[in-house]
Amino acid sequence: MNLMQNPWWKIRLFAPADEGNPGGGDDTAPAGGDDTVSTGDDTISTEADYSFLPEQFRPEGKADIDGFKAHYDELASFHARRGEELAEVPEDGKGYEFAIPDNIDYGDLDLPEDFNPKLLLDDPAMAPLFEEFGGLLHKHNIPKGAAGEFIGLLAKYEAASFSPLFVKSKEEFASLGTAAQSRVDAVTRALEARLPAELVPGLTVAINTAAGVKALEKLLNPRALKTSDPVPKSGDPTKADLDNYYANPTK
Repeated sequence: MNLMQNPWWKIRLFAPADEGNPGGGDDTAPAGGDDTVSTGDDTISTEADYSFLPEQFRPEGKADIDGFKAHYDELASFHARRGEELAEVPEDGKGYEFAIPDNIDYGDLDLPEDFNPKLLLDDPAMAPLFEEFGGLLHKHNIPKGAAGEFIGLLAKYEAASFSPLFVKSKEEFASLGTAAQSRVDAVTRALEARLPAELVPGLTVAINTAAGVKALEKLLNPRALKTSDPVPKSGDPTKADLDNYYANPTK
């Protein structure tokens, strides 16, 4: 049959009433708005099948298309971000740089102005440990820039541990009076004058506490061992008094 000469609408409209559909079967539209198409003995539903959606997006059997779309968009965004992060992962553990961030903020911790956490980042003895650390970061696909963040956290840990000791030390030094720094300087000069340079550090660690300063004051002045007070009793000593005091231990 030439359909150009006999288009389908002519076949359908002008077919004898008792022939029905020339193609076989009855294509009469179903009554009652049923979303099905009859093709002989088989019935095909035209209703959309959303069974592929997770149950959370099919509440009470109804498809939550908007919710599923939002979930998909969020998942796609996550994968895009993760792809960018993976692009920043070095080839191996040696590609990580461990250094304290320049802009590190210790918050409200009471610390010396020159506080510098001793993380031994450049100590050859610690190199194997940081190499292992780098390998661990690489194993878990951590971006290169995160290494500095980890070191910054270690620095903050050191700062948080040191701050209470620093506060306690300041409180102790307050017991030395307003001339506390002068007394520390005088003790340091006396040690440097009486001991070889390589031995001085062995005792200067004692001046980190008020008790250490007082102990060295007594040891450096034999006469002071016989008294209960290593410094003149008439108020806080001046720098000149302290220099003279330690310069003439037998006076």
